[in-house]
Amino acid sequence: MRKNQIARVRHTNVTDRPDSDVDQLFNPYSSVLHDIADQLAPSHVIRRRPDRPTPWFDAECRAQRRHCRRLERRYRRTCRPDDRRSWVEATRRQFALYRTKKEQYWNNRLLQCGRSSPQLWRSMNSMFERQRDVSSSTSHTAEGFAAFFTALHEMQTRSSDENSVCLSVRLSHAWIVTKR
Repeated sequence: MRKNQIARVRHTNVTDRPDSDVDQLFNPYSSVLHDIADQLAPSHVIRRRPDRPTPWFDAECRAQRRHCRRLERRYRRTCRPDDRRSWVEATRRQFALYRTKKEQYWNNRLLQCGRSSPQLWRSMNSMFERQRDVSSSTSHTAEGFAAFFTALHEMQTRSSDENSVCLSVRLSHAWIVTKR
């Protein structure tokens, strides 16, 4: 197929059309080169998953990852046992570095919290990715809270029985039972 394309370009005679535009003269060459490139390395879509941000992954980790990938490419190109050995050893060092960085990061985070339980829980929740906005997760409002206790107070003041009386008030989704 490429021979046909190259022959097509060879048979294009530029001198036959001296008044033509340079772009028109170059189009056959450009299209043949694009066709050859598309056959040798066809374009395709690459989908990349967004990585979770890891706070402990720093420049040293990135450099080690680049080094491992370089050694892997060398091994894939040469298929030599010593290149494979160096790639495997570098990969083991890479994961050991990752483990050390991760442990150091979380130990420092926990040490920063000290004896503060709220800070410790925030750190633990972020570690387990349980961050959520608690202010918007409840249906309670200040008005509902005030209405509940106003109704409860009115019911208690209306009650004429001095003995043990159970009062139940149903507001929104909470049942409150009080004994006098």
